[in-house]
Amino acid sequence: MQTNNPRKNFNCVAFMRQERRRISEKMEGMSYEEFQEWLDAREYSSPTLAKLAAEARTSAKKIS
Repeated sequence: MQTNNPRKNFNCVAFMRQERRRISEKMEGMSYEEFQEWLDAREYSSPTLAKLAAEARTSAKKIS
């Protein structure tokens, strides 16, 4: 449902879809190893995201 809220300046759904499309295009054709390197090289602006990414890398290395 769409509302007529004049204070709404940011459309979260549209942004998420746009970013998902952009990332999917970057990942297209990457091997798993290339994808891991791309993720590892990424710098996060949020300390919380950086911490989650580090934990995910540690977990992935334990599994493989």
